[in-house]
Amino acid sequence: MAWASTKESAKPKREPIPLGIPRDQDLCFVLFPSGNPTASSVAVSLQSLLHQVQKHPASQQIEVINYDPQARRFDIRFAPNSQKK
Repeated sequence: MAWASTKESAKPKREPIPLGIPRDQDLCFVLFPSGNPTASSVAVSLQSLLHQVQKHPASQQIEVINYDPQARRFDIRFAPNSQKK
């Protein structure tokens, strides 16, 4: 079965794509679906926001909470945490 090993080595190695790594560690946000949102689609967006917020320390202060109706974007900005690694 020598052909199987050459087929494996013929594939180019790909760099992993860093999905889900926010550029700003102090910002959590979700985009709500456009068109006709349903309770289910909004619940998915809010669940995503909840998971993002839960990654922050419980004592970390929030600077601002915004909702942009044109962009359908909900933002939560945390105060910078000086104890981050």
